[in-house]
Parts: sequence; C-alpha cells; structure tokens
Amino acid sequence: MIAVGDVVDAVVRRIENYGVYLEAGGANILVLITELADWRGVRHPSVVVWPGEVVRVLIERYNDQDGIFVGSMKPLAPDTSPYERLRGTPPGTLVRATVHTVYRRGGAVVVMECGLWVNLSPEGMPEGLRPGDVIEAVIEDVDVERGRVILRASSGGRAGNASRGVPAEIKAHRKPLGGGG
Repeated sequence: MIAVGDVVDAVVRRIENYGVYLEAGGANILVLITELADWRGVRHPSVVVWPGEVVRVLIERYNDQDGIFVGSMKPLAPDTSPYERLRGTPPGTLVRATVHTVYRRGGAVVVMECGLWVNLSPEGMPEGLRPGDVIEAVIEDVDVERGRVILRASSGGRAGNASRGVPAEIKAHRKPLGGGG
C-alpha cells in the first residue's frame, strides 16, 4: 500500500508533454515535468526518463478528484544537472549528439548524450544531416555557472566510435530521444 510521504520504485508507463505516468504496486502516480529533475532545460520528459524505466519517486499527495498519486523525483536526485556532470570535462573531449532540428540556413539543434539541448554552428557540420542522425561533436567549453556548453562538429562528422574520451557517467545518463508517449 502506497501512502503520502513514501519513496517508491515505480515503472514509467506513459510519457506526455506535461509529465509522466508511473505505476507502483497497482497505484498510478503522476510526476509533472517540473518535478522530474532539478535543472532547467527539461524540454520534454523523454530527456529524463523512458517507458519501462524504473525510477524512484517521492509520493507528495493524493489527488482525490483524479484518483491518482502525485509525486516528485527532484528531492531524490538533487545533482541531476547535466552541466554538473560535465564539470571538469576538458576541451577537445569527443561526444555523441543526436540531431533534433536542422536549420535551412545552417546549424542544428542537437541533444547530447547527457540530455542537454545545444545549438551547433554550421561550421564543419556534415552535409545532409537529418533529425535522428547521431554525430560526433567536440566540447570546446563547459560553463557550469552560466549553464552553457559550446560544441563543434568533429572532423569525423557522423558518429563512428564517438565514445572514446567521454566520461562513463555522462554516457550512462542519456535516455533515448523521443521516448514514446
């Protein structure tokens, strides 16, 4: 039996733009997007969780009207900032990034493996990129305090073996882009 104040392990059942629906012990739990992570820039819940993933959640209240528990993941993972995980990453580190948007006039928005959405300048970008393509990029600068990462496309372009030089905790954090829902 789940009660307000409990910390439970729950399975992600559905992802919506506004949050995620979890299930634990037959109970339904809603976690709003603002309660998923303690860092700014969560544009969609699929950056933080994916369907079928087991997550820890604090049960904050019960919504009688909708018959659902409402929870939060923020108090259980206060150091979820991908900027913090990148702190100390030296310039020149090779990372993978998934193309989200390609601009007609050049440049792109990419999602790094650690979940950050970053603008990529057109200089050095491979030709014919499409959303969903995985590319290699090089970290030029990480400014944790300002919440900024500067990337450039690597000379290799599309991803081959882009995992070399990437700290394991960064690679392990990334959730699949899109996630469903």
